[in-house]
Amino acid sequence: LLPVKKIKETDKAIAFWHPKPSWENHILIVPKKQIKKLTELKEIDLPYISEAFVVAREIVEKLGWEKEGYTLSVNGGKRQEINQLHFHLSSGKKIK
Repeated sequence: LLPVKKIKETDKAIAFWHPKPSWENHILIVPKKQIKKLTELKEIDLPYISEAFVVAREIVEKLGWEKEGYTLSVNGGKRQEINQLHFHLSSGKKIK
């Protein structure tokens, strides 16, 4: 495992700075339930996804990204590199 710098953790989600960022500011938000990909998401998983979005909102507010803009995204298919659903929260310029 890569060492990570945790930003926020709840009982259902964890957020940390991306160890290999593609943006000036690049955070990963991961539900604390094994959900392999978006297309395997079930209704029972929604509290974990909802919590991930709450964490994203709190981070945007804490870091003051509303003014400069931000992106919250999920990769799937060939664009998903790890076998766990996660969200990318980014702002600033692309570095890769």
